[in-house]
Amino acid sequence: MRILVAAACASLAFWTGGARAQTVNSAITQASPFDGFKVGGTVDHRRHEAKFDAPTTQQRVDDQAGGSGYRGFIGVDKVIGNGFVVGAEAGIGNGGNNIKGSGTAGNYTLDPQLSWDLSGRVGVTPSRRVLIYGRAGYNWLRTHETLANVSAGQSPLDRNEIRGGFLWGVGAEFSLTDNFALRTEFNQTDFDSGLKAARLQVGGAVRF
Repeated sequence: MRILVAAACASLAFWTGGARAQTVNSAITQASPFDGFKVGGTVDHRRHEAKFDAPTTQQRVDDQAGGSGYRGFIGVDKVIGNGFVVGAEAGIGNGGNNIKGSGTAGNYTLDPQLSWDLSGRVGVTPSRRVLIYGRAGYNWLRTHETLANVSAGQSPLDRNEIRGGFLWGVGAEFSLTDNFALRTEFNQTDFDSGLKAARLQVGGAVRF
């Protein structure tokens, strides 16, 4: 009888301890400030670098343009396992400052008007309120190209174009509360046709 009672007590203790540990682990996952839907925005310092031949001419464009920008985004993150976070994000913002090139054919200008992107990210949480992550995805850029003050025999240029390229970046988020986090990120896009964009962003996100 004593053996049966002891075995029953041991089984109860094991079951209770396991259930309690499972409850604690579940609570930790659910309570993570990096789990759930989010909406936010960033401001940035950016630099465009262009190295290509201007359309309809053999005129070489080799220019860099720096400036400021902004981006709004929505997304969702999910905590997986012990301290791993995976997520997806969509963003839209302004394009940046003009790229210019001058030569015998005329004055070329590329105006980056609108940028939008889709990306995923994977990160780790070294502490409950800190997330370090990497990002990868695709970025689209709508541009307006013009060629003014054209030389004799050269046709003027005035067209819109959508360029695309691979987006990658690294960043960190710092959760101030369970529903609000600050973010800093560096990312770069290598667009087609010899155009690159690099951005250093800071901003925040509200999670719900």
